[in-house]
Amino acid sequence: MADKSPLGIYLHWGFCASKCPYCDFVSQKLPSDLDFSLWLTEYKKALDFFVPFTANHEVTSVFFGGGTPSLLPPSFVGEILDYIRKRFNFSSVTEITLEANPSSSESKKFADLKSAGINRLSLGVQSFSDASLKFLGRIHSREEAITALKNALNIFTNVSFDLIYALPNQEISQWRQELSEALSYKSPHLSLYQLTIEPECAFARQNISLPDEDTAAALYETAGEMTEKAGIPAYEVSNYARPGYESVHNLAYWRYHDYLGIGPSAHGRLSINGQKHALCQHSDPFFWLKATDKNAEDIILTPAEVIEEVSLMGLRTTEGISEKLLPSKHLQTLLSDGLLMRKGNRICATKNGILLLNKVLSRLFAD
Repeated sequence: MADKSPLGIYLHWGFCASKCPYCDFVSQKLPSDLDFSLWLTEYKKALDFFVPFTANHEVTSVFFGGGTPSLLPPSFVGEILDYIRKRFNFSSVTEITLEANPSSSESKKFADLKSAGINRLSLGVQSFSDASLKFLGRIHSREEAITALKNALNIFTNVSFDLIYALPNQEISQWRQELSEALSYKSPHLSLYQLTIEPECAFARQNISLPDEDTAAALYETAGEMTEKAGIPAYEVSNYARPGYESVHNLAYWRYHDYLGIGPSAHGRLSINGQKHALCQHSDPFFWLKATDKNAEDIILTPAEVIEEVSLMGLRTTEGISEKLLPSKHLQTLLSDGLLMRKGNRICATKNGILLLNKVLSRLFAD
């Protein structure tokens, strides 16, 4: 019997305690009267839909994202995981992640979430500065962030936390100081995201001046140098890990493995009969809740579209992608220009290529 294909399962919980002004994800404030039991039933129905299409798959990771899934009762999380165990091939799962905010009430749930089956926590710290947290619209304080992080590290072996950089007027010395503090906690994984202002977020309606490209690049390079020295090098554009602690679930995206997206607005990619399906569930949470068919889109990608997506995801990582997958027309020029490089039979972005990745991809697939 052939080996089963790896499969990630992403579950989107699109509710938050409040909406951050930089966020363009589909999320809204959690209603006080939400019926969790009804939502649990509908998540199970959404999972059931995919069971017939995944018999030849083996689940390797589960990821509760959002929104703020740490607002969920731990019993809800445990029941979802039990259901996935019963309905899918689950014996190869090594990583079950839940995103959490550092508020005091959510931090108190960490032990119960571990008991429910979570073995990796991703904590939305975003900053260790109260002023920056206020600017970012976060409702936790520096003190709460530190308390939650220490609590998480005491309970979980595998902890990641996020920081946002390239804030208005942020200087390299400030970023160095914040990163130095972040690294002192010895978390095995960090996600460091440059602040960008997307058209749909609240910041887009404000006159916010972000650092110029050179400053942003210097901040990024500072992160690379400091994390490398600390023994948690970059393995993807925004992600850094101690060897062995790279995110199994996120690597599934970047390696273009199949994954299911369950919940309002969740996206997925699934191979069926040799074709790659791009899937997206209904974005409005309450429409999704009532819909018999949770899927808003099911598009069969062309071979050319698949190669573009493989390249878009794979070139974000330090392992790159197989050279034989790439179109050859502009490849040599990008290699000569020092934007791409060969690593054995694979092609990777150089440091300059990472900084200009969108332009690299545009040139790579130009007619």
